[in-house]
Amino acid sequence: VAHLDAPVACIDWLSGTELIVANGSNLTVLQMHDGEMRERAKISELHSDSIRDMKLSTFKRESCLSVGFDGQCYITDLDKVVSARLSSRTHSEASLYRAGNSLSTAAWNPNLANQVSIATDCGHLHVFDTRLSNPDRRGMVIKTGKQVRGRVPA
Repeated sequence: VAHLDAPVACIDWLSGTELIVANGSNLTVLQMHDGEMRERAKISELHSDSIRDMKLSTFKRESCLSVGFDGQCYITDLDKVVSARLSSRTHSEASLYRAGNSLSTAAWNPNLANQVSIATDCGHLHVFDTRLSNPDRRGMVIKTGKQVRGRVPA
């Protein structure tokens, strides 16, 4: 039976038998087997503080968007990370966006597979394109109702 070492903040189903939970600073993939939940993989090297929100892409369920109190947003390829864990490799397939403030929520654009948005505790909205290779991925930052940086590629 799975034991989680921190309270669960978010949960979503990857499939009919697998789910992912954000617990503390971890993303944990659980699998239902013979009526019990078992830990399949624990991803603990991304966030340095508790995860506040987590969303799976509607276009690619294995793409997980997570934001936390550490001010960082990660997009993690769960298939690659879980496969690496099961084969004892430590390689992580995650990309990082630093917002600089504690993050409160995240969302995938339901119509554009490569566009995500996050919000900070101080009320700033960040919208960015995941295809950009720049680690800062500055797309559009909206403060108090006005655009202050760039624009998001279509």
